[in-house]
Amino acid sequence: MNALSLLNMLDNGLINGYDCDTRRTNMPKVDVKENNESYVLEMELPGFDENDIDIQIKEHVMSISSVKKETKKEDNKKDNVTYLIRERCISPFERSFKLPQDANEDNVSACFAKGILTITIKKAEIAQPKRISITAA
Repeated sequence: MNALSLLNMLDNGLINGYDCDTRRTNMPKVDVKENNESYVLEMELPGFDENDIDIQIKEHVMSISSVKKETKKEDNKKDNVTYLIRERCISPFERSFKLPQDANEDNVSACFAKGILTITIKKAEIAQPKRISITAA
């Protein structure tokens, strides 16, 4: 398979990219596209900004995680805040993707705009067969 793929993360409550833990319903949704030059991953992250996100590549696996913390109950008490209804929350997450063999790990860029994180991973140059000339002895 020569495509960016979700890792099977049984230890993280994920099976084939589907959330199996009902407590973790805020797993960000991802679209992955491919063109001739690159792989493009788009992840929905409403409520986040670029400082809340960490992207790392290690051993041909790209991990995207949040570093944003939920407002603590102590902060709410200090600010005299009482939620009557609270449906929106920021949950920590981590998504990992196995990179294809032709992904150039040294040529990755990320952009964050309007709640969408876009990561572009350029493809490595494919080596063309080299013709060896033969000289007569």
